[in-house]
Amino acid sequence: MAALDPSVFGRAWLHSSEEDRGGKTVYRPEEFPFPPTRGGREGFRLAADGVAVALAPGATDRLEEAAAGRWEMDPAGRLVLFLNDGASPDHVFEVVSADPERLVVKG
Repeated sequence: MAALDPSVFGRAWLHSSEEDRGGKTVYRPEEFPFPPTRGGREGFRLAADGVAVALAPGATDRLEEAAAGRWEMDPAGRLVLFLNDGASPDHVFEVVSADPERLVVKG
């Protein structure tokens, strides 16, 4: 996938581990009715201008910014997140599908 669907921008995407299958990781929007989970959920927020924010549960299990940086699509069409120091990629995802309710990646 060479471009991201515009519906992914400006939203918090949280890991829906219950839906992971066959090496694919599923993310859902923050407002999705997730079942309870121990320790909270991690995720990220992407902005159309290339800003990326990693999200993680804080001390009170509320979602907090864990790191900030940028994102880009590499020449192979993979989503690359540069967080913290920004010098090297922190995450590289092959986007399998993206729509307003579900983001599926490999990697």
